[in-house]
Amino acid sequence: MGGYLRSLRQRALCRNSIAAEAVLSPDRLGTYLELFGELPVLLIGLHLPLEEAHRREQGRTDRSHYEVTARDLKWVHAHGLYDLELDTMQLTPHEAARQVLALVASPPSVTAFQRLKTTAGD
Repeated sequence: MGGYLRSLRQRALCRNSIAAEAVLSPDRLGTYLELFGELPVLLIGLHLPLEEAHRREQGRTDRSHYEVTARDLKWVHAHGLYDLELDTMQLTPHEAARQVLALVASPPSVTAFQRLKTTAGD
């Protein structure tokens, strides 16, 4: 994971725009804040019901199936701060993408990632 994150950091430092999946779980949050703290980062929370998480996990072909629990869903969103939250059961992929592009075009003056960094520094 460390090499992947450092490669993303290097790409961002070269002024590349990046969209990347990340799980900012409590045990990883510090690493993300350290590596990306001074870079412009937008956090987008993707939400779905537990039953749908089970269904999607069963359809994966890229890894062994994982039994998602309600605790898992709570854990991956434990930091609780996002610039945009999307319910993937209520939006089509096109609608979700439109909201993401709108956020990128007009980001908040203080992002969720900046607030997380400030909170972590306390």
